[in-house]
Amino acid sequence: AIKVLRPNVARQVGIDLCVLIRAGDILAEWAPRILPVSRVDWQALLRGLAQGLWEEVDLAGEAQRQIRFGQNMELVPRVFVPQVYAYNRNVLVSGWVDGTPLRSI
Repeated sequence: AIKVLRPNVARQVGIDLCVLIRAGDILAEWAPRILPVSRVDWQALLRGLAQGLWEEVDLAGEAQRQIRFGQNMELVPRVFVPQVYAYNRNVLVSGWVDGTPLRSI
């Protein structure tokens, strides 16, 4: 399997995430006035979302997590994690696995 980021995607996502985090700061200030019973930590919620979204455009990090996950699952029967062949920030090349998608189980 080959994953390739489109040009400028990481830059645009970075800008969008800065806006999202700023929205968390604003929500933290204004939400208690509008939703007094809400116990949502808006800053933590949106920072967690931002971190998850950033991980989606970090193919080098994804490759490293895939390698680590494969090592952790080596002894688990019927779990196969594709080998990572090459990667950088914008490209991830790994093995392909034919199998049953989780949504079909």
